[in-house]
Amino acid sequence: MYTRTISPPTPKPKSANELLAEVLADPDADAPRMVYADWLTQAGDPRGEFIALQLERDRLGDGAPAQLAEREAELLKKHKKDWVGEFAGTRIEYGFEGGGDYVRGTPTRWHFRRGFVDSVDMQVPDFIRNAPGVFAREPLRRFHPTNGSITQLFAEGTSLEHLRVLDFQPWKFHGNELREVAIDTRCTRLEELVLANCKIGAAAMIEFATHAVEKPSLRVLRAGSNAFGDKGALALAASPILRSLTKLQLRNSKITAKGKRALEASVRKAVELEL
Repeated sequence: MYTRTISPPTPKPKSANELLAEVLADPDADAPRMVYADWLTQAGDPRGEFIALQLERDRLGDGAPAQLAEREAELLKKHKKDWVGEFAGTRIEYGFEGGGDYVRGTPTRWHFRRGFVDSVDMQVPDFIRNAPGVFAREPLRRFHPTNGSITQLFAEGTSLEHLRVLDFQPWKFHGNELREVAIDTRCTRLEELVLANCKIGAAAMIEFATHAVEKPSLRVLRAGSNAFGDKGALALAASPILRSLTKLQLRNSKITAKGKRALEASVRKAVELEL
């Protein structure tokens, strides 16, 4: 009896959207980015070359040839608007007496790393409007608000669970905004919180520390260059927000030996303290 050997089916080539989805699903891995870069390059898309360049520069670190950075800058200058232009922030106009208006331009700043948008400085309303679209295309890790309302961010913001870093430096908190940061449960993957140089006094830090919920993914808290002193340090020492930390940076915050002792006694021995 004749038996025919059937070859296994040839895998169907993945589409650009499928390859991008693999990048977004594993943002820490280089391999999906490189596969996506190769696909784009073969399709004649300059973003492929840009991704490959940034991956190589990241791998080589300080030893990367200067021409890599030059080519990277050239590609960004030529194509950045195509890659993120639809997510532009609101243009801000300033008037002055005796003349017309001049425009400062968009306050949005995009920072690329390993071929994709890694960080953005943007007004809160613009972030709320653009976040779903950005996160659908870019493995964004860090958000630095430049203007707006923090209360609005946590009330209306979507996709916040993707953020790894919230950087408020040098934000001036108003009303209950710092408390909103303390009680936030939206940023479930948050690894680093930056409150440095935010003019946080003792009362504000006590409010923050008292209401802060434990954030299991949080590893780094930077709250240096403030003025909360020992009162704020003592409140922070009793806060559950310290439980998961590996680094606590509070330099230049008017903390004396009393506050230092309380903090040293409250954190795990493995925590890196900068006081």
